[in-house]
Amino acid sequence: MAPKGETKIQGKEPVNIGLLGLLVLVPLLLLAAGISIPYSLAAGQIRLRRQIAFQAKLKARNRTMEWSDFVDALNEHRGTVIEERFSLKSFDRSWWTPDNLYAESLYPIADWLTMRDDPNFDQFSKWCHQRYTSPETGNALLVCSPDAPGKEVYEFWSRFRSGNNIWVEVVPLDVLPRRRRP
Repeated sequence: MAPKGETKIQGKEPVNIGLLGLLVLVPLLLLAAGISIPYSLAAGQIRLRRQIAFQAKLKARNRTMEWSDFVDALNEHRGTVIEERFSLKSFDRSWWTPDNLYAESLYPIADWLTMRDDPNFDQFSKWCHQRYTSPETGNALLVCSPDAPGKEVYEFWSRFRSGNNIWVEVVPLDVLPRRRRP
C-alpha cells in the first residue's frame, strides 16, 4: 500500500530518488530546458519559412485562396475544408475544395487520430493527397493565413470545426509510419 499522500499507480511502486538524485536531476532538467527553448524557437522559424515557401509555390500555380473568400465560402456552406494536420497539437495547413468529400470519397473517413493510428484509413489519406492536397496533382486551394486578430480567427475556426460535414481532417502522407507510406 502506498504511504499517505502518495498515489499508487496500478502495478507501479513510487520511486524515492533521495537528495543525491535531486542534486543530479535538477541540473539536468535545467540544462534540458536551456537547450530546448532555443531549439524550439529555431525549429519554429524553420517551419515558418518552409510554410511561406510552400504558400509562394502554390500561389504561383494559382492554388491559393484568400482568407476573406474562404470565410465567405464557409458562411455560404460551399465546399469542404481539408485540415492537413502534422501533429495532434496543431493543424498546419487548411485547404478548401468546392467538392463534398463525404459524398465523393469511396473510402471511410474518421478523425485525425484514428486515421493516423489505423491503417484501414490509409487509402483515404492517399486518395485525398493525390486528388486534393498534393502540390503537383491536387486541385484544392491552400487557404492563405488571415490578417485578422488571433481571437477572431480562433472563434471562426471553433465555430466551423464543431460537428459539421464541411470539415475533414486528413493525415499527410509523410506523417504516416514509413511502412504505410506509398
